Amino acid sequence: MEGFAAAADKHGYAITLTKVDGHPYTLESASSRMSALPVDGMVVIMNRMPADFGTFEPLPGMQTVLVTMLEHPLCSTVDNDQFDCSRQVVEYLLVQGHKTVHFISCPERSLSGMQREEGWRETLRAHGIEPPRLVRGDWTAQSGYAAGQALADDPTCTAIYASNDAMAYGCIRGLESRGKRVPQDVSVVGVDDSLGDIVPDRRLTTVRFDNKRVGMWLSTRLPAPRGVRLAWSTC
Repeated sequence: MEGFAAAADKHGYAITLTKVDGHPYTLESASSRMSALPVDGMVVIMNRMPADFGTFEPLPGMQTVLVTMLEHPLCSTVDNDQFDCSRQVVEYLLVQGHKTVHFISCPERSLSGMQREEGWRETLRAHGIEPPRLVRGDWTAQSGYAAGQALADDPTCTAIYASNDAMAYGCIRGLESRGKRVPQDVSVVGVDDSLGDIVPDRRLTTVRFDNKRVGMWLSTRLPAPRGVRLAWSTC
């Protein structure tokens, strides 16, 4: 949001932010809401899969950009590479000498989580390693704590990859509650580098995405300035 707002302001855009709900929610319904307003373009931040993703057609004159790794036949898409994030984490841990990498996933409807999970599985299999059973969390530190306690009892677990830093940090505390040392006994890696302002001395290996730059890229996919409606879809 920070990157998109800065780029939009630089180019003379006005922005309106809307939260899109519905079970299931659709791109068509979001586009219909936006078309009632005097706007030229729409950005949809896809945290979960719209029911009509494969069949959606943007309205004439409503240029639409989707924030997702998935390709769409009619809309531009922009996102960080969630799959390669997992590949880099898994290969980093295997290079350290670990025989396998356990994974703390996130809610199944999360698109980024699904892509990180796929990257974890495929990278292990590319190295001839059958992925161990994952532990599903809910993005919270508490779910990471429970996962850490459960994995502490698994003698094959020497490396854990968590889908975000909150779960990674909770996992570390869960492991320590069962007498495990991090990183001496178990290595833990997270994603998003989000705890720097709230957790002192966290000492957590993590992957940082340049989300600000993604937001700035979005403005290059939109038409000449007048107004932009930004539709926000929530997990």
